[in-house]
Amino acid sequence: MYCQISSLPLGYNSKALIDAASSPEMIQVIVNRPALGVQPHGKWAKTLEDAFLSVAPKGLTQVFTAMCGTCSNETAYKVKA
Repeated sequence: MYCQISSLPLGYNSKALIDAASSPEMIQVIVNRPALGVQPHGKWAKTLEDAFLSVAPKGLTQVFTAMCGTCSNETAYKVKA
């Protein structure tokens, strides 16, 4: 039911998404995805950090990933308290 929920608003066959998915970094993530949960490659944490911080609000210097939106919100409430 929720497949493509984050990319669909950009439309089908979005050139920007196709270009991003064609990058060497994305190809590595796609073809090695099954191994990420157990043995992510050595640069995985840095890759995530760079990606998130490149679009983060000014002044944000750290990121935290979570399994879902509910987990994210719950953690945000705990951090804020």
